[in-house]
Amino acid sequence: VHNQIAELRRTVRLLDERLGHLPGSEIILVENGSSDGSGPLCLSLAATFDSDDFGVHVTTSAKGLGFAWRRGMAIAGGDVIILTAADLPFGFTDLDGFLGMDDPRPPLVIGSKSHPDSQIETPFLRRTMTSGFSLLRAALVGLDVDTQGSMIINRSLALSILPRLQRRDYLGGVEVIAWELREGVPPEAL
Repeated sequence: VHNQIAELRRTVRLLDERLGHLPGSEIILVENGSSDGSGPLCLSLAATFDSDDFGVHVTTSAKGLGFAWRRGMAIAGGDVIILTAADLPFGFTDLDGFLGMDDPRPPLVIGSKSHPDSQIETPFLRRTMTSGFSLLRAALVGLDVDTQGSMIINRSLALSILPRLQRRDYLGGVEVIAWELREGVPPEAL
């Protein structure tokens, strides 16, 4: 959660509606350096939506998506962790795709706008920037998979790489996937 006061109430309500029937689910709101009142709103939402069947937890991290994802992974209690942004840029398409997979599900799944079946519309400028970033990422670190979407990761796998993660920014996704590939776990794209 970074400066998401306008969207946060809606996001938590949607998560509660979508996950409330899945006992043991939890929302972890990692407030990371907001200046718009998102921190107090996180606490208010946790008090409103937290229950015995469905947890809403609030914590903080230093400013940056990488910091927030690492903090969330460290305190998550479930067997599966979904790393995404507070505005749910993909809605629940990644979760639905993951839940629709046959068991055993892959230990690392990434939601990708570049997947051939993706129905996410992106403006031309954004597609151009993404293409440039993809070429640079492939050239510099040898990753030819999309690292800018949601990640769904097995908790034990997340905890095994957590001590090695250092990125503080949006490149945290690149870092997670790179370490998982080193562990012999290629991501499956949705």
